[in-house]
Amino acid sequence: MRNGNKKKHYLFKRLIVVAFSIVLVFKLANSDDENAKKISSLVKLSGKLMEKGKEYTLPALLTGLWVFLRMMDVLNTFSIEELNTLKNQAQDIMGFNLFDV
Repeated sequence: MRNGNKKKHYLFKRLIVVAFSIVLVFKLANSDDENAKKISSLVKLSGKLMEKGKEYTLPALLTGLWVFLRMMDVLNTFSIEELNTLKNQAQDIMGFNLFDV
């Protein structure tokens, strides 16, 4: 595959993931299913603050889903030992424990 085709293929795959993510977020937001309500805790992963009385917003769900998918990718890529090594290296560089905050 030529370089130009690789870029197009990569872009196409990314657009498919984005489209499926948006569909999933809309399905979660509009579902009465109990599991969908549990999954809406993705808002916590998003780091976004909600207005009083709002459980979620669509952008917060989408951001939380993105963080969740990236977390799953990291957990599938690295072992726990490798992640602990990276954590220890970051702490050594910073000079303090980043994860006690």
